[in-house]
Amino acid sequence: MDDSSEPYGLLNAARNEIFELKRKNANQQLLISHLEEEVRQLTQEEHPETAAIPSSQRDIDPELHNEMQKLIIRNTEVESEKECLTRQVNQLEADVKLQQMEIDQLRAENERISTEGAEFRRNVKSKVEQARRLELEVQRLTEQIKELEAAPDDEDPVALRQKLNAREAELTDLTERHRCVNSVLGEVRSRLSSTVHVQRQFIEQMQAEFERVAMLHEKERQKLLAENDARVASLQSEYTAFRRLQHDDKRRLLREHQQTLSSIQAQFDEYRTTAEFLFSTEAAKFEDKLNSQMLKFDMELRFVIRAKDKLFDDMVAAKDGKIMSLIDGSDFQAMLIKHELDLEQMRRSHEKDVENVKQTMRTEKEHSIAGLKKELAGQRSVEEKMRGQTRSLEATVKDLTQQLQAKDESWAEREGYYSQQHDEWQARADQLSGDIRSLIRDRAALRHKLVRLKYTANPAVSQSVDVIVRNLTQALQDLQEKYSSVADHHQVSLAELDRLRLQNRGLLRAKDTLQLEVDRLMSDYSKITEAFEAIVSSDSKSAGSNLGGTAPVPRAPSAGKGIEQGAALLRRFRAINARMSKEASVRERRIAELIDGQVDEEDAVLQLSARVQDVPPVGALVDETGEVAARNSVKVYKPAKKKAARKLDVAAEIRGLGADLLVTTKMPVGGHS
Repeated sequence: MDDSSEPYGLLNAARNEIFELKRKNANQQLLISHLEEEVRQLTQEEHPETAAIPSSQRDIDPELHNEMQKLIIRNTEVESEKECLTRQVNQLEADVKLQQMEIDQLRAENERISTEGAEFRRNVKSKVEQARRLELEVQRLTEQIKELEAAPDDEDPVALRQKLNAREAELTDLTERHRCVNSVLGEVRSRLSSTVHVQRQFIEQMQAEFERVAMLHEKERQKLLAENDARVASLQSEYTAFRRLQHDDKRRLLREHQQTLSSIQAQFDEYRTTAEFLFSTEAAKFEDKLNSQMLKFDMELRFVIRAKDKLFDDMVAAKDGKIMSLIDGSDFQAMLIKHELDLEQMRRSHEKDVENVKQTMRTEKEHSIAGLKKELAGQRSVEEKMRGQTRSLEATVKDLTQQLQAKDESWAEREGYYSQQHDEWQARADQLSGDIRSLIRDRAALRHKLVRLKYTANPAVSQSVDVIVRNLTQALQDLQEKYSSVADHHQVSLAELDRLRLQNRGLLRAKDTLQLEVDRLMSDYSKITEAFEAIVSSDSKSAGSNLGGTAPVPRAPSAGKGIEQGAALLRRFRAINARMSKEASVRERRIAELIDGQVDEEDAVLQLSARVQDVPPVGALVDETGEVAARNSVKVYKPAKKKAARKLDVAAEIRGLGADLLVTTKMPVGGHS
């Protein structure tokens, strides 16, 4: 049983080793996937806003480019090696499955042999019991024969001889049966021993084969483990170098995100100003149309009143003439009939004129109401469109804010990690400096002791006190120079740490400033939306009241001034919009060239990295935070600063334009707000 349990132990050990190899392979694949993700993010990340930066800023370090190419090539090699390892693991799994099938067959054969052996054991045991019984019976009969021989001769010899013959025949039969049983037992034992010998030889052969396969697998596994360990070590070293190179790239990408956020805020200000101007323009048009319709209605009413007064005067004059003619003695009956006919004709003509005027007024009123409803529906559709655009811009600003917060958190964690590493390195440097100082002191003491011993052993040596002092002075100067270099390096490290801390504080202040700016923009947007809804509702109410038959509202003197201000603001807005459109067209043309293949993708990536490296942080554009970031930055690109200042001027101009438009829209026009 011990010999049969050894293959199972080896098999379990092989299974454990294969499982460990699979686990290491899975860890290596996970590491390779992380590396692939990093390389893919670095090589395929593009942003549309970066196309507006001049090409003179888009120079990249060739070492970084070479490292990127090496990482890409290394990634393909790792993929091929991973496929090779996968094939090897699959082959090992197939071999293990084949060995498992053979072991299962051996196990089934062993069970069958065990069953047959148990059956043979039972048969042998029964035969042994039968032989033991026969031996006991032979002993009993032998004792009986001896008793009969020892018995007195008083019995009949013939009867005794018959009994003796019967006993001998029975003994012969039992002896024959015992011999048969022994022969059967010998055959069973020989057959069982031959079967056991054959099975033992087969098991020994299988064990030797399994040990050979296990040894081969062990060698292959050790080789694979060594290759994997070497590959993992090389990948870890490359990954560490790549992370060091990527630190500056991520910093530049963060600056690019901040610049994108500022451009989106400027676009939001532009959109808000445009919405205010469009609303004020449409409201002025609507008010002019209502005033013209009310003036027309007033003129028609005055025409009707004048016609009524003229007809009344004519009627009074006719009556006076008739009265005078009656006084003069005219025919009263004829004059009365003529007067009635004239009155009836005048009444009919007057009713016809009044009906025509009513029909004309009704038609014009219906047309006016239909036109106003159509314009109101158009204004509502424009309002819904603007609200949708505003919601999309809000979502974009929210996403960018979340991304900026995530970047800030990651940078804070990274700064904490770097500060911890700096502290550890500083502690290690202090420890090494102390060790160096102690070793220098020990060396000086040993040198002095050696000089003293030399002088004591041989006073006639030519080393005088001046030579010894000069040597010691030179050694002290060397030590002082080394200490000065170490102190300078330490001061440089401390200055770099202070610069990084100041820059981190500047970035945090810039983040707070941007958050306040976003909150202010959202509050301004809510106020503009409320004012927009209030103006629309008030205009709708005033239009409904004017259409309902109220008196015409005269135009206020400030209406012309509001229109002139609106026209001036429109010209300013168009100039700003043309300038923004020109810059946007330049960006779109650059993006189109990049898409059409007119610009090489690698050159675009290099120029993009150079642009991101040279762009100053957003903190340089905001008040005190900008001064701190600009003072602590290593590279500040002057054209980028001028461009940022120009963008701030444009944003301020658009913000002032929005304020003027808000004042214009809230100005009382036509006697109502």
